[in-house]
This record gives sequence, C-alpha cells and structure tokens, in this order.
Amino acid sequence: MTLKGVMVEKCPVAGCWFRLRDNTSVIKVDTKSAGFAVVNVPLETRMTVTGKIAANGNEVEIEATGVRY
Repeated sequence: MTLKGVMVEKCPVAGCWFRLRDNTSVIKVDTKSAGFAVVNVPLETRMTVTGKIAANGNEVEIEATGVRY
C-alpha cells in the first residue's frame, strides 16, 4: 500500500513512528521494523509512505517499508 500525506506528529524520542494525515484521516506509521527513523524530519513535511496494514490493539496502522519526502 502507498499513501501520500503530511506528517502531523512523531515519536519525540526516537522518531520510530509518526502520524500521517491525508485527505480522509490520520493513520499511525511504524518505522521501527523497517530500520529507519524520522527524528530529523520536520512536522508538516509532505511524505509518501509504502508499507502494509497492521492492527495494533484497536488501532490500525501502517508498518512502513519505505518513506520518501
């Protein structure tokens, strides 16, 4: 799956996750399993995320395999 949107929140410590807002909603993107972080990427950056859908408790998120900004 590929999504485009704007990063509106991120992990303040390690940058291992962020929230992406597109035209329909906001979804959490987990980058830890892919081995990269977004700690140095500023909020409101436009991004394209590739990954797979996963369930984390009651929350649906994307396990990222790649990010471009």
